[in-house]
Amino acid sequence: MDNIIQFPKKSKKQFVKEEINEELMKSNILDIKLTHINEALVVILPQLFSNIDMVGASATDIDLDEIDDAKEINLIAESIRAILYKYYNISHPFQKLAENLFEIDENDNIRISRKIEIDFSDEYGENINI
Repeated sequence: MDNIIQFPKKSKKQFVKEEINEELMKSNILDIKLTHINEALVVILPQLFSNIDMVGASATDIDLDEIDDAKEINLIAESIRAILYKYYNISHPFQKLAENLFEIDENDNIRISRKIEIDFSDEYGENINI
């Protein structure tokens, strides 16, 4: 019996589960999702604008210092962000905008509504920038 090596015994303390902070875990998961979405946008947007440039709407015609051009570019970027947020079940103001901006006609065609009224402050408060 002298030549038998005993396996170490684990103490009961090692089996005690750490308390899981559910809010912290949800926050960390959300941070991971948002990081992934932002990284995806870094890939998607340059390719999208490159394709727009290829079909004749030259990027050199777009002046980022012009507020109107910047607004349209941000509209596209936020629309894509809203789609990615929807994939991850994250709320984004443009999801509500799309729901109110478009309607389905009698032939199941999607059309822009002629008149919309939307208030983001109900759902997002004063800070709707995500």
